[in-house]
Amino acid sequence: MNARRTTGSEIPTQRANAIASLIAEFRRNDGLTRENARWALVRMGKAAVGSLIDALRDFDERVRWEAAKALGEMREPAAIPAFIGALDDEQGDVRWVAARGLVKLGRRPLVPLLQALMAHGDSPRLRWGAHYVLRRMRGRDLDVLLNPVLAALEGVEPAVAAPLAAEAALEELT
Repeated sequence: MNARRTTGSEIPTQRANAIASLIAEFRRNDGLTRENARWALVRMGKAAVGSLIDALRDFDERVRWEAAKALGEMREPAAIPAFIGALDDEQGDVRWVAARGLVKLGRRPLVPLLQALMAHGDSPRLRWGAHYVLRRMRGRDLDVLLNPVLAALEGVEPAVAAPLAAEAALEELT
């Protein structure tokens, strides 16, 4: 019997191939197949995070949605910038799942989200996502800090007022 042994250097390649194969399953029409691939990636943990973050920029809406859903289940802080970027996705379903993923991370997204509002407050999609996330953060001893930002997001000129309110909140926070 001539059994081939895997070397240590082949294991990362095998894992990367498995991750790529599972992400490719996100393109399938069958929802159960996509869900099974998503949960397999969630179980892989940190090894899959980088590839899932890359998948959030895929051309296929289903791939982006499944990647955001998987990262949200993983509650991986490394995904925060990608989630914030996905708040400006052209597809509302992807934005929604990204916003929910940020909420699952508790307070950790607060500073980068405020920074994104300062830099890209002219984006209606980003403002919607930020509004959703910040409203879910209220009640965590952040009301005094977040209420002015939320009021600016709900106000007459949110593209102008929200970045200023985000900057003031960030200054108070840091």
